[in-house]
Amino acid sequence: MDQIKVIKPTQVDQLKIVKGRDLCTLMTCTPYMINTYRLLVTGFLTIQRPKPRLRREVGTA
Repeated sequence: MDQIKVIKPTQVDQLKIVKGRDLCTLMTCTPYMINTYRLLVTGFLTIQRPKPRLRREVGTA
């Protein structure tokens, strides 16, 4: 996770693409049941290396 922001619904400039960064922004309404603001949670892509496979020995389940 990169950042968390609370913005006004008209602040759409916060959702622009950032050149050179691989971001994902989730948006929801806040506060609960009032919904006057927007909560933005932004994260960035991380590289995950595959876990090494464990070898099973012959004759074991």
